[in-house]
Amino acid sequence: MKIFNGKVPFPTKDGTKMRDNAPFMAELSVLSRPGPENGHHKRKPGLLVDRNGNQFPIMVPEFEALQTFITGDTPGQTINGVWFFTKRNNTFGLKFFGVVLSTAEMATAPAKKPAKPKKPVKPVKKPTKKAPKKPAMVANAVKHNRFAICVDRSGSMGSIRASSVTRAVNAILNSVRTNAARTGQPTTVSILEFGAGGLQPAVKWVVAAEPAATVEPYQYCHGDGDTPLFECVGVAIDAMRHNVVDMEDPNTSFFVYAITDGQENASNPRFSPFKVNNTIRTVQATDRWTFAFQLPRTYLSEFTRLYSVPPGNVQGWVLTDDGVMAAGQSTAAGVGAFYGARMAGLTSTNTLYEQA
Repeated sequence: MKIFNGKVPFPTKDGTKMRDNAPFMAELSVLSRPGPENGHHKRKPGLLVDRNGNQFPIMVPEFEALQTFITGDTPGQTINGVWFFTKRNNTFGLKFFGVVLSTAEMATAPAKKPAKPKKPVKPVKKPTKKAPKKPAMVANAVKHNRFAICVDRSGSMGSIRASSVTRAVNAILNSVRTNAARTGQPTTVSILEFGAGGLQPAVKWVVAAEPAATVEPYQYCHGDGDTPLFECVGVAIDAMRHNVVDMEDPNTSFFVYAITDGQENASNPRFSPFKVNNTIRTVQATDRWTFAFQLPRTYLSEFTRLYSVPPGNVQGWVLTDDGVMAAGQSTAAGVGAFYGARMAGLTSTNTLYEQA
């Protein structure tokens, strides 16, 4: 057998290469975090199928950063082309992992036995299966909201006065508190800070799911280090999803907001941008989750291209004292529009900054 295990095109000893039109498909098992055993990565069985439909077993190494695109990213899904992307130092390398049979071995592979002709069977009408319905909102039921506010405290935020960031976040907090009371929608608030460096943890809980009416005014302090943006967002999502009662209640909505002056560059692999983006896409499909990001204007186009947050919920801000306070006011107005949408029967919004 010939083993292709490197960047494509990958030359073998006999000069053959994997080409862009490689006629293979692979059906893989669940890909998970690497677990070295005696210096080697774990491997899981997979299935290689050639153009004629012949099947050959393969062993696929497990890599945590292994990402599959082309037709989807669901583990176990059939991926046409067998293209795998793995992120290394913020660049993507194209790799193929698996065992490929040579042309001669394929030619000598045992052919499939022809299927026996089946006896004609009278058609039987099967009952149509209806797709399970999403839990419907109960008319006039109390609407609950769960907010998470993620604030960047990385070293680069030091160019902005702490008092300006404090005023911006408190403007958002006051809007949540005021609108929750005005509309009679019980709301809890969590505040998290993120910055990887020094003695502080990458993600720090400041407030953990407290009723909006009792949350004390926020006080920002400068930090240091890099920007674990997606780790903070992932931690907030996990904490909200841990509440089974909320997750099963169709009248409960979730709102995750993050503000940063930079780009993701320090999240724990468990909360890689790829993984957290998949989680965002999954929970947004319930139509009960709203995600809002305020980012440097130079990062907007890349962010909206790479990630699944609706463009109407992403806004650029000027990295100054006045800029951060304007960002806070803009989000505060968007929060008011969100509560109005909840009163109208909606459970999420994808036009937060368009309505504000």
